[in-house]
Amino acid sequence: MTKNNLKGSIILFDSTSNLHKKLLHFIEKREGRIPLSFIPFNSKMGKVIVQKLSLTKPNLSSVILLEDGKYYTQSTAILKLTRYLRGGWFIVTIFLILPKVVRDNIFLKFIKTQ
Repeated sequence: MTKNNLKGSIILFDSTSNLHKKLLHFIEKREGRIPLSFIPFNSKMGKVIVQKLSLTKPNLSSVILLEDGKYYTQSTAILKLTRYLRGGWFIVTIFLILPKVVRDNIFLKFIKTQ
């Protein structure tokens, strides 16, 4: 996928993770009018982006959302992603008012149970 083929915001993900695959399937079924591009970490484009952003190994265990020149990881990425979905999913962005440390702890506990 070239830069010209990318639409809207970008979701970087681990293509070997079953949880990430389920999440992407969930997003694709509910994707709204604002386009998203999905790029695996291990793809050529994904590797370039990871290197350019100097992402570290812990960040690569999370879905990463790139929008407007910034990147978001863990709970922030997931909550911001809900704005791109049809239906009332955007409502959960209210949890962004919680401190990132609290949100990420909840996020990591959820991930471990999956």
